[in-house]
Amino acid sequence: MKKYKTFFIKTLVIFLSAMIIIPFVLITWVDYMIGRHNYSKTADYINYLIKQKQQIAEKYDKLGNKIVICSGSNTLYSINSKYIHEKTGLPVVNFGIHAGLENYIFYETEKILKSGDIVFLPLEYDLYKKDSPTVPSQLAEYLVTYGQDYFPKFSIIQKLGLSFYLVKLIITYHKLDADPVDEEILSQTNDYGDYIGNIGTKANLPEKSTYKYIIEEIPQDNKSFALYDFINYCKNNNIKLYAMLPFICHKPEYSESEIKAYNNIKAFYAKNGIELIGDMKSGSVYDKNLIYDYGYHANQQGQKQRSDYMISVLNNYLDK
Repeated sequence: MKKYKTFFIKTLVIFLSAMIIIPFVLITWVDYMIGRHNYSKTADYINYLIKQKQQIAEKYDKLGNKIVICSGSNTLYSINSKYIHEKTGLPVVNFGIHAGLENYIFYETEKILKSGDIVFLPLEYDLYKKDSPTVPSQLAEYLVTYGQDYFPKFSIIQKLGLSFYLVKLIITYHKLDADPVDEEILSQTNDYGDYIGNIGTKANLPEKSTYKYIIEEIPQDNKSFALYDFINYCKNNNIKLYAMLPFICHKPEYSESEIKAYNNIKAFYAKNGIELIGDMKSGSVYDKNLIYDYGYHANQQGQKQRSDYMISVLNNYLDK
């Protein structure tokens, strides 16, 4: 009996030690590996976009204050800030990146903001939800190469999840470094950070990828909601913030659940002293001929339509 008891205790000690040592080793390893290799061509392209837009913001900062339009790819594809600048002379930064980065969008946006700037926020509806306890796959794909500064902000669970993701990435591709991004892809954005490769339309778009709907999962506890923190950051740093609805392909009809979702989004902004520009249909287009390859992505015709709308918004709200 004593022999079994000793074996059980040893096994338990080994198991508990492993539960502590293995996570520690994995977290230390991924912390060391971040930034040493380029694991993803997609991540490399996203970083190219971020750096490009940072340079544009720095150029405008030397001249005074700027206007920043911040969200995921609905802004990247639907806003042509070069066109807006040529029409108005305004220093507009298209800070549309990738909605899959989720809260990281706010982190990168805060880096380029300064007192007196104006932010327009046409967030994708998928971003109206509480912070995830884990790292979303698209964000993880980016962070394992470019997340050195962001890694310390994660919880132990998130750091561990990122280490597992990196192991999976290496095993899947059987190599550390991804192929370089094609120059053709890099040329699909202009010097202002706008996507300009969206020429024409994609035929036979499946309905699932084309139509988008108004949704929200805004948490009752704002402590777990990065958008709330971003709003406060802007208030505390003398940055004017306006909310907008994103560019989406939508059916002509709106369901009761969408009406409720819109009202909840509007109420959230009103509660926090932020004006939501437009009505429930603002940003929605019903013509597939204005869509490129996804329900949040405009083609060049849709981009011009959205940019003209943005010009009218800017003229109206800057006059105020």
